Amino acid sequence: MEETWDDIRNTTRPLGSPPSRRRAVDEGAVDKAFSPTTFAPRFLSLRRLQRGDYDPQATVDLHGLTLIQAHDRLHQTLRRALDQKHRLLLVITGKGNNSQPNARTLKQAFEAWMTLPPFRPLVAHVCPAAKRHGDTGAYYILLKKH
Repeated sequence: MEETWDDIRNTTRPLGSPPSRRRAVDEGAVDKAFSPTTFAPRFLSLRRLQRGDYDPQATVDLHGLTLIQAHDRLHQTLRRALDQKHRLLLVITGKGNNSQPNARTLKQAFEAWMTLPPFRPLVAHVCPAAKRHGDTGAYYILLKKH
């Protein structure tokens, strides 16, 4: 009876409380819903996304590309990510500190692209990346389920 009660206590939580991060590694079970390398969209929290609690499933670095090259590479990467059923991407744009004066930076262009086709129909949410993933020079893209 004691083992049964421990099993129940370890697998339940009070109503209204957030899901537990406790892992059952002693029995070899892995809680994939909260593994940082396995993105679990059903438990997605935008606050946790902005904090960098989820690891991106794909990364695209747009440094050194022209705006046209960056646009094409970003579109190809999003399409490939959708084909592979990925939901979270990290896009590295750079901060634009070394750009020409009065020139549109890649970071500014990226922010505009996300509001227009062909990206808007694919994207559920865009937010700046956490410090460990590039800080203000990078963004998370959460793709819509397809």
